[in-house]
Amino acid sequence: MLVLTLTSVLANSSGSSTAISHPLVAFSCRYYYPAGSQKTSVHQVYVSEVSGKKRRQLTFDASEKTRVEWVGRHMLAWIESKGLSERETWYGYHMPMTHDENIASPSKLVTFDLRTGERKTVAKGNFLDVSVTRGAVKYTRIKETKKNDFYSTNHLDTFSLTPQGIKKIKAAKTPGWYESNPWRKIKFDTKPTSSQKWFSYHYREGQSEGSDGMTQLISKHGVSVLVPVDAVRVWDSKDGWKCWFKVGSYAGSAGSDEWIYEVNWKKGTCLPIADMVLGIDFDPNQRYWSASSNNKGTTKLGKLVIWQRELWCGDEATGSQWRIAAGAVHGDGAVIQPSL
Repeated sequence: MLVLTLTSVLANSSGSSTAISHPLVAFSCRYYYPAGSQKTSVHQVYVSEVSGKKRRQLTFDASEKTRVEWVGRHMLAWIESKGLSERETWYGYHMPMTHDENIASPSKLVTFDLRTGERKTVAKGNFLDVSVTRGAVKYTRIKETKKNDFYSTNHLDTFSLTPQGIKKIKAAKTPGWYESNPWRKIKFDTKPTSSQKWFSYHYREGQSEGSDGMTQLISKHGVSVLVPVDAVRVWDSKDGWKCWFKVGSYAGSAGSDEWIYEVNWKKGTCLPIADMVLGIDFDPNQRYWSASSNNKGTTKLGKLVIWQRELWCGDEATGSQWRIAAGAVHGDGAVIQPSL
């Protein structure tokens, strides 16, 4: 019944894919059992409408399933591991550990076809990283791991998953959070210059407004705006009248946050689209984005204090944002179905 329901959304009667104005969102989430329950909750994989309605659970077994991504229109991929950790990791979710060693137990890279319900293991090992472009995903695996050297960058494999197939790339370079001067990707009318002013981020209620880094003045079409110098990624519109950038504050165990800002050269504005969230799935060519809340939030569940990480979606056209998983949950991440 599940596959039929999803297929009716994804394809017409002839089997060809149809345009979807309101795409699906896929996410990995741990829904905690009620207070007092002796059961152990794990991350399962779900899909729903971008509104959060008509949620469908795709997996039901006891394995942990994290880092879910779309591989084209009809295929999902994620990292799957058996068992539970001896301790919570700094990201707040269970990750299997070998005894007395700070290295993860081997896990699996899995694909799931929404049209057929087929769940397939692509590769096994210790997976460190996932780099995302909607419709094409890369997962990085450690080929050789030594004790207390879990974050070693030697001996890596990268698996590139696309609708056309799976490709293994040997000796992959270590993925980095920051691109080298991403503003170079945008052709400005005048050369960007540095500014001595600070760029103020938006902080949560109750926190003082502050700043994390210097800004630079960028100019185009005779208009100048201030942007952070530490942008992680930059997009430019085809007509050249808008650009978007992602900036992040990556504090590890202290909590991390990301922002998406839109620069409108006609209006001379630089305004936030998504702020104080994490793991943003954003594409300026699509209307909706998704993300999770800060990775270090906690909440009470009876007498227990649990890790809480809610999942959000937003509408770039209207600026509205809403939760698709809230309360006693820990969402690993949410991703929007690509348009192509």
